[in-house]
Amino acid sequence: MGPFPSAFHPGLRLEDKWNQYLLIHPMIAIPETMIFDPHHLPEAERFLEQEGPLVLKRRLGRGGRELQRISDSQAFMTVNPDWKDCLLQKYVESTAMESGKRAAQAALDGADPIEEILIPVMR
Repeated sequence: MGPFPSAFHPGLRLEDKWNQYLLIHPMIAIPETMIFDPHHLPEAERFLEQEGPLVLKRRLGRGGRELQRISDSQAFMTVNPDWKDCLLQKYVESTAMESGKRAAQAALDGADPIEEILIPVMR
């Protein structure tokens, strides 16, 4: 067995969010996603009509840098046409922050946040 390769193609490292989607989507419920092509906006507009609010993000990278929320078709006009390798994904409102706030308030009120907040959320 030889040395571990020093570099992998991003697809093999699953850094490409489209590859992640294709691999995981059949097994786990995740938001609908499509490849975004700024030169074919009618496809993106149909996806927006079908799914509702979207998020535009790069296929590679992490940390949410350069995310853009798309709420209406006019927002597509502000997208840089040089952006290549981007995805459109159904926007999902996060409830994690709200649960964390409720757990912190329960602890301040003297309640057990695990019993009061986290266990009911997990059920």
